[in-house]
Amino acid sequence: MAVNINENALIQLINNGVDIIKPTLSTVVGAVMTVLFLRKNTETTEFAKIKSGHFEKVIEDLYNTGKITNLEIAKCKNFLDIAKIAEKYTINNETDFDSKSENREFDFDWFLRFFEASSTITNEEMKDLWGQVLAGEINQIANFSLRTIETLRNLSANEAKLFKKIAQMVLFDSQAMSCVFATNTTDEDDYNAKYGVPVQEYQDLLDCGILSTSPINMEVQASITVFNGSLALHLAKKEDAQEPFRYRVFTLTQAGRQLLPIVDGVAKDDYLLALGKLLKRKNADNLQVSMYKIISIDEEGLDIDYETDLLSTEEEIDC
Repeated sequence: MAVNINENALIQLINNGVDIIKPTLSTVVGAVMTVLFLRKNTETTEFAKIKSGHFEKVIEDLYNTGKITNLEIAKCKNFLDIAKIAEKYTINNETDFDSKSENREFDFDWFLRFFEASSTITNEEMKDLWGQVLAGEINQIANFSLRTIETLRNLSANEAKLFKKIAQMVLFDSQAMSCVFATNTTDEDDYNAKYGVPVQEYQDLLDCGILSTSPINMEVQASITVFNGSLALHLAKKEDAQEPFRYRVFTLTQAGRQLLPIVDGVAKDDYLLALGKLLKRKNADNLQVSMYKIISIDEEGLDIDYETDLLSTEEEIDC
């Protein structure tokens, strides 16, 4: 986009930011900002032009007539920072970003809501999360609901750091449930605390909408398998067991599940190994516990290497 208006600070700001990002992202960014500032100042017929990318002259008129405030300029700056970050997460995308995005239909209302939610963000780490959300939506490789946008909007930097810690402990099952094992605070087996998240801190993630409101009770009637990115933990009820194995988990909300891939919380294999060791030691009478490496994960399920039970090796794991 090229608008040669040296005296217009907003236009210069847009030029400086948008010119360095990809055309599809540039069109979305410019159109969103223009439509937001024109909603109360423009006839309905102008919106079709704006959505088609013809927004340069309208922005110029807005600034020259004093219809854009300093606060709105600051919001533009924050949003453009996020757009630049979004490009960072599209450069190495395997798909041809621009050619494949050229004829896509975007949910324009979603981008308007995204702008309103993200344009007041000043924390650099939080901007990075917002940039990843924008990149995922542009690339159409992720689907972030408006409720998830609101959850992220209300997430503090400290809560985001806590979420990153929790993300290292998230496990999945064959039913697509995402969960974290709940632990007790009254004994030595609060293994979550050993990995930086004592159970008391879960309340913060409950309050901000990342975890469901309370832990749910689960039991192993026959067998289950839970896994992270590289290891699978298999729990099976022993034939002579009198009672099923019972445990509690915190489940992720829809917002938590959608944001999980972008919080950069790499799963900790040593955590899952420690959990497996603990469950095996404390439930020796009624539970068969084993752990295996995952060869691959795809739409059809897990490909697991059952040759070696990692919990039966000689290697000692501190738990």
